[in-house]
Amino acid sequence: MGRSPTVPSHPSRYYSLLLRLKGSQKQTILEYARAHGLSMNQLILYSVLRFIDEKQGIPQPGPSQYSLVEEKYKIQSLLDGEQLLTPCGKTRCKMVLEDIDGLQFCTTCNIRVL
Repeated sequence: MGRSPTVPSHPSRYYSLLLRLKGSQKQTILEYARAHGLSMNQLILYSVLRFIDEKQGIPQPGPSQYSLVEEKYKIQSLLDGEQLLTPCGKTRCKMVLEDIDGLQFCTTCNIRVL
């Protein structure tokens, strides 16, 4: 387990951050950075600071009634002839889940999934 994050005591010094990601995610970032003539560090730093400045926020998970459906409920709904809702609240969705360090997002609907 890593150390707890602390507030930097010297705001003008440079600090390092450790970032864990999948190889495919790293490859995507690397290709984009190369295409724009940036280092990965420059791209990530710019992207994070820009994201914070825009105050978009990270999508909050939907209500629990729209969580991912377990297989037993899918089977039960088929037997009962009922339709289940996907995490976005629709009955049909081409849900593409992306796992980002323990958080799941539906890239189709741009929502966070429980």
